[in-house]
Amino acid sequence: MEQLPLNFNHRPALDREDFLVTSGNVEAVKMLDSYPLWPSHAIIIYGANGCGKTHLAHVFVKKTGGKTPLISATSLTVEQVPDLLTKSGSLVVEDIETLKDEEALLHLYNYAKEIGAHLLMTSAVAPSDLAITLPDLSSRLLAIPAIKIGNPDDAFIKALLVKLFTDRQLSIGEEAIDYAIKNMERSFKGAGDLVAAADKLSLAKHKAITIPLLREILKTVS
Repeated sequence: MEQLPLNFNHRPALDREDFLVTSGNVEAVKMLDSYPLWPSHAIIIYGANGCGKTHLAHVFVKKTGGKTPLISATSLTVEQVPDLLTKSGSLVVEDIETLKDEEALLHLYNYAKEIGAHLLMTSAVAPSDLAITLPDLSSRLLAIPAIKIGNPDDAFIKALLVKLFTDRQLSIGEEAIDYAIKNMERSFKGAGDLVAAADKLSLAKHKAITIPLLREILKTVS
């Protein structure tokens, strides 16, 4: 009988020293490290899901003293804007591609500029690919600095897998890691899916994460 895995959440490591810097994200890291000397009061960091945008957002929150609110674009409303910025002087709005109230983000952008606050936005797509219908908001988003987090190289994929397994307190050998890299979907999402599946299957089967186990997993997640 296989054990039924319970869906316990794991806590990812989100400190600055836990972030894996590579050629694909170094420009985004440099921009956050340069705070508050940004070229604009607002910036956008964008890239595929799982690329590290949320990690960098949490790094920014800590860099600003831990008082910066971090909210999802889906929940942003016009009524929130004054309180969000007045109390902290900075704000993170995640996943602006999911924005529902365009007037709210426009008001937020303008108010942040007016009071000298900093605004960090994240997105899964480039500003030019956002489905924004409000012309004033679209023009502002296209005018501010936007830094892309690019696809990971081999060295980064390896480091990412090690981090993701470590976040889940899972042990895996280097040979198994190398096997995974050669056979997995080479993306942030692919790495996340692989580790989640390995966690679940190893628990269900009471087995270590080895090449045979990964081979079984890769048939379903590739």
